[in-house]
Amino acid sequence: MTDNKKIKNLYFVIFLMWIIGNILTLNFLPMQDPETLKLEEMIELQKQFSINFDLGKLLIKASEILFISLSAWLAYSFFLKKRATSKK
Repeated sequence: MTDNKKIKNLYFVIFLMWIIGNILTLNFLPMQDPETLKLEEMIELQKQFSINFDLGKLLIKASEILFISLSAWLAYSFFLKKRATSKK
């Protein structure tokens, strides 16, 4: 496997983690007038009626951290390669 293929696969896995996290935090209970609820009440309702709110939030945060880390590492390695080729 080439490096580009591995990187694309990693980005796909991160995106898949993010999608699964969002699906797990979805609230399947229809609400009328959600503007009348306070933020704490809205979060409690979402925790109560979603598939698995805590696991979903964990997957979303982990995928965001992995996405930022992978992107920063790719940018860093790109600039290192660019600098090495410019010195030659």
